[in-house]
Amino acid sequence: NPNNEVIWNENRSYPDLGFGLLWYMNPDGEIAPFAGVSASHFNNPDESMQGGEGDYPVFYTYHGGLKIAGEKFDFTPNLRISKQGGAEDYEVGCYIDYKINDDMKIPFGLWYRYRNQNAFAAMLGFEHKFFLLAYSYDLGSFEMMKAIPNSMTHEITLGFMIDRQKDKGSKGGKTLIK
Repeated sequence: NPNNEVIWNENRSYPDLGFGLLWYMNPDGEIAPFAGVSASHFNNPDESMQGGEGDYPVFYTYHGGLKIAGEKFDFTPNLRISKQGGAEDYEVGCYIDYKINDDMKIPFGLWYRYRNQNAFAAMLGFEHKFFLLAYSYDLGSFEMMKAIPNSMTHEITLGFMIDRQKDKGSKGGKTLIK
C-alpha cells in the first residue's frame, strides 16, 4: 500500500441486478422497428470499500429505432435516452451497413450525444459471419476539449454473433454478444 490509503474491506462482493426488455418486429424483412428499456443497479448495491454509503443509483436506458434493409445498404436510425440520479444523456444516430456479400459487411455509425457538454461518436467495423471487429471514436465538444485536454475516447469492440432460427417470412437475424 504505497500511498497509505485506508481500505477497510479489501474483499467485497455484492449483487448488482438489472433487467431489460426489447420489442422487435420484422414482418417483411425490409423494415423492422424496435424499442427497448433496461434498468441496471435496480437493487442500489453498496459498492463502498470503506464501509460507507456507496449506493449506485438506478441506471435507466430507453432506446428505439427502425432498421431499413436494402440490397447493398441497411440503414438503422436510432435514439437512446439514459438517466441515472439527476443526470440525463440523449443520443441520436444511425448505423449504416454496407453488405459485401451474404457473409460480410462493413458497419459504420455516427451519433450525436447531448448532455451538459455535447459530443460526437463514430464507429467503423468489419463483420464476417459470426464475429464483429469495430473501432469507435468519441469526440467531445469544443468546450469540453478546452476544459479537459485529450478528452477523446478510443474503443475497440470484438463481438460474436449467435445464429437464430430464421422466422417464416423474414430474413432472420443474429444476436450480438460483446
